[in-house]
Amino acid sequence: MDFLQNTENMDVGFLTVNVRYANGASPVRNSRIVISKDGEFLYEYLTDSSGKTEPIPLSSGDDYSIKIFAEGFVEAEYEDIPIVKDILTLQNVNMFPIPPAMKEAYNE
Repeated sequence: MDFLQNTENMDVGFLTVNVRYANGASPVRNSRIVISKDGEFLYEYLTDSSGKTEPIPLSSGDDYSIKIFAEGFVEAEYEDIPIVKDILTLQNVNMFPIPPAMKEAYNE
């Protein structure tokens, strides 16, 4: 990962995203996590079988936004996630199934 090679001269914190079904009981595998800062795309990651990303290194002192996409679920968005030097931030995400009345709109 190129970013890891560029972290030597900067303060870095870490973000892990934990994506669960709305009731929190089941992980949502292969969720696509899109990370941005100030509206600009930075990175994209997928969750593993436990619904989590690996720890993602990010420049500390900044706030980030994430969008989460998973097949069969309404997309989610979280803004202003602070990253602190040498700290692992855990962002829990509860995904909700697409209501039957909206499935056609999501498939377009």
